[in-house]
Amino acid sequence: MKKFLTLAAIFALVFTGCLPDDEVDKRTWLKIRNESSKVISRVNWNYIAIKFNEFADVWLEIYPGQNVRGEVEPGYGYIYFHCRLGEKTANLRTRDFVTIEKGEDKEFIILETTIVVDLDNQNNTGTLSEIVN
Repeated sequence: MKKFLTLAAIFALVFTGCLPDDEVDKRTWLKIRNESSKVISRVNWNYIAIKFNEFADVWLEIYPGQNVRGEVEPGYGYIYFHCRLGEKTANLRTRDFVTIEKGEDKEFIILETTIVVDLDNQNNTGTLSEIVN
């Protein structure tokens, strides 16, 4: 019986250690870090909502100094978000595409100097601090 258990343990170790790289589950993540002085919310990338809690049905606000991380599909696209300063809210996106490779843990930092496009007025492009002031 001991030989059988030992043989089964060795077989399990060898079998699990020999998986090809393409079969290993590599999750892809996007982390949004808010280093601006603004409050942001409704963050999404490639139509995937980035929330504090993947099971939450409500959008949470990301205050300066906070970050949020979500699992995403590999690809490229803009980061869309709302930005609030006082009573004013702007519907924005990044000017440039963000590319995320399979298995990557990408971090995007939103700064005062991040170049954004105002989605309510596509001709209004500038830094976050210029658009929402």
